[in-house]
Amino acid sequence: MFRKYLLTVRSKVFLCFFLFLSFNSLAQSHYYFITFTDKAGNEFSIEHPEKFLSSKAIERRTAQGIQLQEEDLPVTSDYLDSVRAVAVSVKGISKWFNGVLAELAETDAEELKKKQFIKTVKYLQPVTPEPDILKFDGATIGSTSIQSGAVRDYGPSVVQAGMLKVPEVHDLGYTGAGKLIAVLDNGFFNASALSFFSHLYQNGKIVGTYDFVESEENVYDEGAHGVSVLSVLAGYEEGKIIGPAYEASFLLLRTEDDFLESVLEEYYWLMAAEYADSAGADIISSSLGYHTFDFPEQNYTYADMDGKTTIITNAAETAFAKGMIVVNSAGNDGDNTWRYITAPADGPSVLTVGALNSDGAYVSFSSVGPTADGRVKPDLTAMGARVYVGNYDNSFSQTNGTSFACPMVAGLVACLWQARPELTNRELVEALKKTASKVSNPDHQYGFGIPDFRKVLTYSSADTLIAGLYPNPVAIPGEVKMVFDRDLLLYPVQAELFDLTGKKIVSQTISAAEKVASISLSGDIQKGIYILVLRGPHARQVIKLILQ
Repeated sequence: MFRKYLLTVRSKVFLCFFLFLSFNSLAQSHYYFITFTDKAGNEFSIEHPEKFLSSKAIERRTAQGIQLQEEDLPVTSDYLDSVRAVAVSVKGISKWFNGVLAELAETDAEELKKKQFIKTVKYLQPVTPEPDILKFDGATIGSTSIQSGAVRDYGPSVVQAGMLKVPEVHDLGYTGAGKLIAVLDNGFFNASALSFFSHLYQNGKIVGTYDFVESEENVYDEGAHGVSVLSVLAGYEEGKIIGPAYEASFLLLRTEDDFLESVLEEYYWLMAAEYADSAGADIISSSLGYHTFDFPEQNYTYADMDGKTTIITNAAETAFAKGMIVVNSAGNDGDNTWRYITAPADGPSVLTVGALNSDGAYVSFSSVGPTADGRVKPDLTAMGARVYVGNYDNSFSQTNGTSFACPMVAGLVACLWQARPELTNRELVEALKKTASKVSNPDHQYGFGIPDFRKVLTYSSADTLIAGLYPNPVAIPGEVKMVFDRDLLLYPVQAELFDLTGKKIVSQTISAAEKVASISLSGDIQKGIYILVLRGPHARQVIKLILQ
């Protein structure tokens, strides 16, 4: 949900829906989420992840030391077939939550509860009719070329880009290249026909699409909001708009139903996050949030914004546990009765983004923290007032919302992960918060403040200590020495030196017998700032090293 959008249209549509529900006695089927007791008899095994995960998904886990678990396995097919045999339809499947979203008659739901392998049959809501709306079949027209030189004309988008120093990031060569971003929204109406996205389609950067609301691959027949969000993140048209991650690759996933605000959308989000994980996405950008629904019994209270109650927040936390970074808008309820951030923005691991105006000041509509359990939210802030966006009809306009602050930060995250590929998702999120503009005095409007890409590029965590290092700076040619912690003497340590483009300069294994070791640096290495990564069996340390 993105408040302040489509409210007039929605109110008329829902009136029709509820009249239908009140007077049509033929509405017999309902949506349920059915969970299974286990994954016994599964045809897949965690010893062979290549059979159910992409190579990129496996690489992401391997790089961050993330072990495969039973929840990574697909749902047992025999269990799924038993539900399919009685369901009117199956809307989606969740391997993480080991369940299936299905449309069932009430009598069939009761019968399923009796089966030994069924854990729960949770009633969600009645089935409602889908309205007839204008459909777009998709086309590819228009084109725009990406300038090869260092000079780029950001046009009016320079204001939002400038707040995060995106032009400087681009000048250093970081444009999100090599990163895969999943954008979860209400669809991407006409996106393949828009000139500011032509670079994505012409260069094969849209690598997957799926509409979880309607269970089809076409995401281009509705959803103006998703178009504008994607334009802020990755649009490219000289003199008009340039997004921070215009050279990243994308999964376009529809999870938001404009015509019904319900908990179903949380399950769609869950399944989209699983899709993103399996495809190998690095980042999820989600300008969505939930607390109030069209079925009042589904409504959340502020106490539910505790980072562990809602379906969607648990999905976001699981996505983070798989090695992705989840960037989510804070919400637009700051000047409403609710006021607070919404789910999944309450997640402890979710990078929640609030909105500022062009002067860097908090804007009143941006939802505030804390979470119900007292944590600081939002985490970061970016421009969300009068943001320059592209529209579904190839026009441009200015609009408001944390929905548009979110993709700015998601794009910056892609660029920074391109620059610092040795960092885990947890380390990069930590770096973003600990180097932001208000780290010394975070609050519940600004969070930790505006991210600072230059500080992130040279950030080193002192939380895990493997070795002390000297001298630093070090003259080249020369040696840098490391004094190791006694507890690690029994294990070898891998030392890797990266430049700020992410290129590995030196790789050396330090013997388990050494308490003091050295790395020789030749005169061929250029002076500047480098990142030394030390990896032990139970710890990891990142150190900024200056060569002079």
